[in-house]
Order: sequence, then structure tokens, then C-alpha cells
Amino acid sequence: MQLFEDKQHAGAGTLTLGVLPLQPERARLLAAGLDPGPIENTQDYFIMRLRDPDDNLIVFAGAEKS
Repeated sequence: MQLFEDKQHAGAGTLTLGVLPLQPERARLLAAGLDPGPIENTQDYFIMRLRDPDDNLIVFAGAEKS
């Protein structure tokens, strides 16, 4: 767990979950009626972002796309 102060984003949070592989998880979220973003290639790993109705950010992180 990491706690930090960010006054610009007060009232919203970020949760990062490690998920392998990301592609089936993205398909599961889409089938559940959610709208995850695309799988993105960052410097160290692949991520997928999803915002909840309260504007909290959920980041799914994985070492491989599929």
C-alpha cells in the first residue's frame, strides 16, 4: 500500500492490481458491461485503466499482453 498527498485529486483514489494476462481480463470486463481502456505499453509493463462512477482510477498491470 502506498499513501501520498495530492491535493489536486482529493476525493478520488487510484488502485493498481497485478493481473496476468491482461487480454482475458479486458474481455471479461467488457462482457460485464464495463468500459476499460485499451491495453497500453508503458516503459516497464502493460497496463489497462478503468474509472469508476466516483472518478477513482483502477489500473490493471501485467507483464504481458496476452
